[in-house]
Amino acid sequence: MHLHVDFLTKSLLVLKFAFVMYAAAIGALWASVRLLSPERSEFSLLRGIGAAFLLAIAGNSLHRYLEPVIGGWYLLIALVAYVAIVKISFSLTIGRSALAAAIYFGVVAAVYHFLFLRAAH
Repeated sequence: MHLHVDFLTKSLLVLKFAFVMYAAAIGALWASVRLLSPERSEFSLLRGIGAAFLLAIAGNSLHRYLEPVIGGWYLLIALVAYVAIVKISFSLTIGRSALAAAIYFGVVAAVYHFLFLRAAH
């Protein structure tokens, strides 16, 4: 019985961390796009959630399928994919899309480090 409770507690903790990470990613993406977009552009929070969901799927898929083949170089391909997704989702220029994608990439990496890697030590 004690083993089952430990597993449930750890599972809930991982889910809570994943939710915090996803919420931080959505907030960073939405805020960076709002700041980088032209003056009259309005983006809904729902569009930010959808784009962050696409970015998460792309990042996880690239990690799963390309990392075993090309190693750490998959991160470069992931960044290019992030720029393309941000450009398509928000109709920004390439430069602004690259900056928004880099902000998203950095926030996700930082939150992942502090929630998962640092907690493991």
